[in-house]
Amino acid sequence: MLPAMDHAISAGDIERATFDPTVPPLHLGSGRCGACFDAWGLQGGGGLGPPAAAGATVIEHKDHWSRDVWGKDQWLPLTRLGWDTDPGTPRAWRQRLTLGDAVLATDAEGEGWSWSVRAWFHPDQRDVLALRIRCAGGAGSQGGKLPALVLAPDVGSPPARATWRILDTGERSWSARVRCPGGADSLVALRIVGVAPASVTSDARGARIELGDGEHLLLIGCGAIARAGTIQQALAAVDPASWADSAAAAWARRWGDARLELPDPALQACWARSLFWQFCGNAPEQSAPAPPCGLTGTMWRFPFPQDLSYIHPALLRAGHADLVAGWVEHFRSHLAWQEDVTKRIYRRASDGVPAAGAMWAWEFPIGPGADMLAHGTPNWYQFEIHNAHYPARMAWDCARHRRDPAWTEAIAWPVIRASARFFASVLERGADGLWGIHVLPSSGQDEYGGNANDAPDYLCALYAARACLRTALACAEQVGDRQTEHAQWRSVLADGLAFERLRHAPTGLLVANARMTGGAAFGHQKHPIQLQPLIFSPIPARFHDRADADAVRAYEHADTLCDRGPERPRFSWGWTSPALWAAASRLGRGEDLGAMLAGPELDRLLDRGGASLRESTVPGENGYYLTNHGLFLQAVQDACVDDTFGEVRIAGALPESWRGATWRGLRTADGGSHDGTWNGAQRMRSRA
Repeated sequence: MLPAMDHAISAGDIERATFDPTVPPLHLGSGRCGACFDAWGLQGGGGLGPPAAAGATVIEHKDHWSRDVWGKDQWLPLTRLGWDTDPGTPRAWRQRLTLGDAVLATDAEGEGWSWSVRAWFHPDQRDVLALRIRCAGGAGSQGGKLPALVLAPDVGSPPARATWRILDTGERSWSARVRCPGGADSLVALRIVGVAPASVTSDARGARIELGDGEHLLLIGCGAIARAGTIQQALAAVDPASWADSAAAAWARRWGDARLELPDPALQACWARSLFWQFCGNAPEQSAPAPPCGLTGTMWRFPFPQDLSYIHPALLRAGHADLVAGWVEHFRSHLAWQEDVTKRIYRRASDGVPAAGAMWAWEFPIGPGADMLAHGTPNWYQFEIHNAHYPARMAWDCARHRRDPAWTEAIAWPVIRASARFFASVLERGADGLWGIHVLPSSGQDEYGGNANDAPDYLCALYAARACLRTALACAEQVGDRQTEHAQWRSVLADGLAFERLRHAPTGLLVANARMTGGAAFGHQKHPIQLQPLIFSPIPARFHDRADADAVRAYEHADTLCDRGPERPRFSWGWTSPALWAAASRLGRGEDLGAMLAGPELDRLLDRGGASLRESTVPGENGYYLTNHGLFLQAVQDACVDDTFGEVRIAGALPESWRGATWRGLRTADGGSHDGTWNGAQRMRSRA
């Protein structure tokens, strides 16, 4: 069980008392396998109709992905468990998600029947979903009124339509192989444990399950067909008497010892949920990181290094370097062919010389060897060259927290060096003595204002290059790597990058790229990219002179930079509002942070029901947006303890309204683990 201070976690528990199938589903995951659960605690949304009827209630697994014509990988829905027909509306109903043990409990009752299901994943046995079901009046009972269940492989839609075939069926077991064009080849397996009557048969949709009165433990195993034996062994090894307790103990270990308690119940709930959704999609193993909406089956079915770099500082602060290490190891495993892709695609505009190093993919591959962009591109955003920095930043930050010299040298340093080599190969010194970047093809970070393709001197790329070269020099010194190329890196930093070419004289602000020096993009940007040195590409030391002034000026003009509309509270696209929260925290603007998080804009980012932050304040946008949850975590945790710019800062951005905020186990890269309490103007320093 969780220790006493874990009100910090239980404050995020979600309880629903009104049956409403239209409320966004609740999410569970093991870090490798995940699902969203409807109002019945299943994935059918009522009767199990065609796949489109399931909405976001599907089961996904990281092994189940395909590669499209552009060489881009994406995860696919694998299977669903739902009712054969719609049971109707229950007369009594309750659903509760407890975050500490990661159990979703759903209880319903109607005329002549009752239904109770407890669903959970085991964070150490990551291929297995367990559902403990107690029912009366089930399909397998005398005069049963509840319909049968169906475990249906998801066949998707063209051109990625899947096929499946039965591998094995028994009275209480069933398995099938699910294949899809582009490489997905997976196992779905079912085992029913218990003495209550139950039977499994097959129909055109999958396994038809009739449950009699009593208690049943349904185990669903998923994963690559190549691991079918291992998955079946895991199902067979489940001890129904101890499986739930074993999973709860494993979840307590997964949570670790870091805690943050805030006086605002809504913010406290958001802290606990923000961490939990990260755990659902990521495990301490080398694998592709979760996509921006996790393993929920919703939009963005591939990982973005940019989005991950908005999350990793929060995970490190909360003591979860093992999750970030798995991401970095994934990047490292792709390094050689990322370098090949970089050389094939990118070249310096002035002379056509191919770029060196690694321009890490914007939508990062799940599996090895993708022939990326060899047959065209789905959009120009694939060429956002600032992405070369983010794996390097994750690698360096993780290495400093892990403090493992062998890992730093073997895993982190090659990733960092390859990133620095990319920027070094495309940087050129201009007549003004400053180093600029002009790469073909290329694109900038902002998707609206001034995102001209193939433009020189993208502001985001300049910030990324500066941070990357500084990071590379620091890591090179740590691992004892002394190469002649380092002299160029030092020269670039000494001379300075071409930020002054981007200054808009009337406002003093920096524009998005050298083609927009007239400031026409101001007011039309999607995101406040001028805040990049505060959030996305910080340098490992305090800002100096002009850089500090630019960051502050951009923060103070963020509302006029971005296309956010005239209404109040203003809407925000994507991560714009959470970026401002993190920027306020970085700048020590505690009262700003408190005001923003107490205002209606946070409410507008929450989905209907308040379980998760959506991608935008636009109604209906994707929920469980891990990117925004990561920025929220950065903002509130780093308001308490922050070492982003080198020195450790305690209680540097806490508003007076957060008096009584308490933290425990927040980590810094010097090896510190900090506990403390905020008493307003009387600051109580943390114990390191």
